Amino acid sequence: MSTEERVQERLKEWTECRSSIGRFDQVIVDLRKYGFSIITGLLTADTFFLVKSEGISVWQSVALYAVMAVLIFALFTVDQCFEMFLRGAVERASELEKEHDMGITRVISEKSGRANTDTWGRRTYSLFEIAAALPATVSILGAAKVTTQSVVALMFVLVVLMLSLIFIRKYYNAARRA
Repeated sequence: MSTEERVQERLKEWTECRSSIGRFDQVIVDLRKYGFSIITGLLTADTFFLVKSEGISVWQSVALYAVMAVLIFALFTVDQCFEMFLRGAVERASELEKEHDMGITRVISEKSGRANTDTWGRRTYSLFEIAAALPATVSILGAAKVTTQSVVALMFVLVVLMLSLIFIRKYYNAARRA
């Protein structure tokens, strides 16, 4: 293969990388747009249900919270998978740009790094986890009488919240190293 043919192949590969970056970025935007809307709707319904429902047990409140925590983490996991795909395409495009004295991917990556944009998603998911725990916590604490069962339920909510925040942090860090 001649040098010119190799350059043309590399430029085709770079074009595909840039196209892939655009696709993965759009998937992430859509995932967050629709996922965050669904989570917000479910949190609103959860809060409304817990406030308006008479006689709901503390364990029903805990179950609703546990379901929300799992759904939020599942969305975060899918989000991070596409972030890894995106990062792979960005890294390859950057390598190709170095070879051919181009720099759009590098410039965008530097600007993004300075703005710390890669942590915004993780922080948003962490805030959703905290917001999901609040209705259950308020429901448990709002019970007319503190019982052993309500204390255990509250401890369970706090443990699930802490574990979900730890899992988000660990998964985020592991995805960054991959």
